[in-house]
Amino acid sequence: FIKSELFKQPCLGDGLLGYYDQAKIHLESETLFIELKSLLEKRKDLWSAWSAIICQLVDTKRLDEALQYALKSVERFPLTPGSWYDLSLVYKTKGDYEEQIQALNRAIGINPNWSFGIQQLSEALCKINKKAEARDLLTDSIRKLPLDQYLYGYLADVQWQLGEKETAIETIKKALTLDSEYEWGWQTLKNWLRETKRTEEIEQMAWQVA
Repeated sequence: FIKSELFKQPCLGDGLLGYYDQAKIHLESETLFIELKSLLEKRKDLWSAWSAIICQLVDTKRLDEALQYALKSVERFPLTPGSWYDLSLVYKTKGDYEEQIQALNRAIGINPNWSFGIQQLSEALCKINKKAEARDLLTDSIRKLPLDQYLYGYLADVQWQLGEKETAIETIKKALTLDSEYEWGWQTLKNWLRETKRTEEIEQMAWQVA
C-alpha cells in the first residue's frame, strides 16, 4: 500500500527516504534495491528517489554503482544541496576525502547556512588533517548561525584536537547554554573537565543551565 501511494504522490519530499528507512528493516537488500529502482524509474523527477537508492547502495557497500547514481543525480539536480551530499557520502565511504570535500563545498555553496553540510565538511577536513581550516569554517559559520548548538559542539571538538583545551571547554559550555539537553555536549564536557582536573565545574554548569 505504501509503495503504491508513493507512486501516486505529486511531491514526496522526505517521504520516500522515510520509506527507505523503514523498508530496509523488513526487506532483503536485493528486494529493496529492486523496489527503489522501480520507484526511481517512475519518479526520476524527484531528488529523493535518487537519494534513496544511493543510500541503499552505500549501505550495502555497492559503491561503484552508488557513485554512478550519485553522479547522475548531481547532473540532474545541480542546485539541490542534498544531491551533492549524497555524492559526498559515496566518496566518504570509499575513503576519498578530497572528493568528499569538493562535493560538500558544492552543497554549501548552494546553501551556505546548511548546518549539517557544514558539520560534515568540518569532519572531512579533520580527516585529512586540515583542522585549522575546519576551525575557521566553523567559526565563520557560527557568526551566521549563532544559535546552532551543534556547530558549537563541532567547533569545540576541533579546538580540543588542536590543543586549545581551555577554549574548547568554553565553547562546549556555550553549546549547552543553547541546548541544555545536548547529551554529547554534556558527556564531552564531563570528560574534558575530568581530564583537566576541574570536575567541580560540572555541577556549576548544571546549575547555570537549569
